[in-house]
Amino acid sequence: MSKDIYVVVEQRNGNIQKVTYELISEATKLAADLGEQVVAVLMGYKIADKAQSLIHYGAQKVLVLDAPVLEHYTTEPYVRGIEYVIKNYEPNIVLFGASSIGRDMAPRIAGRVHTGLTADCTRLDVEVSKYQEYLRKATNLPEEKIMALDTSDRNLKMTRPAFGGNVMATIVCRNYRPQMATVRPGVMELGEKDTSRTGEVVMVDAGLTEADMNVEILDVVKQTKKAVDITDAKILVSGGRGVGGPEGYNPLRELAAELGVDVSKLDVQGRVMKADVLAAAGVGAAAAPAAEAAAAVESNDEKPVKVNPLRRSIAANMTNSWHTSPRVTYTRPVEVTAMKDLRAKLKDGLKEQGIKLTYNHILMKVVAKALTEFPDVNASFADNMLTRHKHVNMGLAVAKGDGLIVPNVKNCEEKSLAQIAQETEALIEATRTGKLGMEDMTGGTFTISSLGPYGITSFSPIINQPELAILGVCDMVDTPVVRNGEIVIRTMMNLSLTADHRVIDGVMASKFLKRIAELLENPYMLLV
Repeated sequence: MSKDIYVVVEQRNGNIQKVTYELISEATKLAADLGEQVVAVLMGYKIADKAQSLIHYGAQKVLVLDAPVLEHYTTEPYVRGIEYVIKNYEPNIVLFGASSIGRDMAPRIAGRVHTGLTADCTRLDVEVSKYQEYLRKATNLPEEKIMALDTSDRNLKMTRPAFGGNVMATIVCRNYRPQMATVRPGVMELGEKDTSRTGEVVMVDAGLTEADMNVEILDVVKQTKKAVDITDAKILVSGGRGVGGPEGYNPLRELAAELGVDVSKLDVQGRVMKADVLAAAGVGAAAAPAAEAAAAVESNDEKPVKVNPLRRSIAANMTNSWHTSPRVTYTRPVEVTAMKDLRAKLKDGLKEQGIKLTYNHILMKVVAKALTEFPDVNASFADNMLTRHKHVNMGLAVAKGDGLIVPNVKNCEEKSLAQIAQETEALIEATRTGKLGMEDMTGGTFTISSLGPYGITSFSPIINQPELAILGVCDMVDTPVVRNGEIVIRTMMNLSLTADHRVIDGVMASKFLKRIAELLENPYMLLV
């Protein structure tokens, strides 16, 4: 009978990799829910002395496969070793790090033992109640579907991103054992090391010999020059064919420098600075004479200072959006007399209930209604796949310090005007007091950015990725217009829609804006 959770240890040159300890820490939680043990599988040559460190992080047993053919990682002997362990010990669950080694081994092993494999997981659950809490926070699933889950299900629920991260898929292997997954480094919480922990170390002879080698190692060259291990990197700046020639990488290098990201293979001391990045790009030498000349003249500039993390995050996100979406901005004037009248009639009654009603709340209700009629606007696009969202999660850009935060009201299309007003004001207050939760800032499907209070009459907002459009709301201005052949004064407001032209072409964008205008000019249509 299948039993226990096995973690395949990743070691390089005798050094246990951090992802292994993360997996053991997570496996410990799963094992507690299942009432099983955590078993680490350590492979290498003269490696048994590393077993205790695995026990210190929570492994209750360590199986050590020690053989000369395992001194350096090669696919076949390592795969054969894990295959031997699975067939002889029959584990319930086997976990690998989603590293180059784990991704090399895991699918081959899954094929040989005839089981499934879920790759690149970011969450693991066994206990259904814990999985239900995750669903409530991270999804728009209705409560009745969440509560309908079978609480007796003890299978491993393996959650991973799909379609460019726009969908989170949870996969269950019901009928085959072991249940196998590769897990992203850095996503599981690393537990505390406890040197007082004790466990069992078992030497396993899998019968591995030179005959199991399908490659011949002629020489091992160890890298002596300092390089950066990206495994634990929080930020990666990369480019592909889309940047064009070498000059296309210059903005990426500059971005990396501004973010303080280490760049591999730079022979520098401490943090990599912009000058280091530009020098590596071959820019520094050419610019040196000019820099030296400038140094001889007293500078008129203040000393540059690093911007705060919020502004750096905004800079990175906006740069990503600028390079991702072929965007077009469409501007349409809308008469808002009826909207002003609607607010005037409702605000006092809602104020007595402790609810503040603003024009933005009415706009959110109107836009949510329009988005239900234009599903391609309430969508995401990645990897040539269009994902239409079932609900409208309306984001509203909120100023915080010298930056912007975009919390979103979930299921906006289902909510009354009063509910939208309540939730929006609560999110604004949480933003400004620093109490906003991660679930409040994720999962948005459309964003409204209002600059009307600042007197702006037209602008081109930048799309909040991975959304496909954003609506810019401008100032309300009394304007002479022609009505029934006469010039009259009406309150007008420009709406600026920036749309991703990969999905939303000019016709769709124009129709969408027209529908918003119809609803604003005739708000009674919200009732039908």
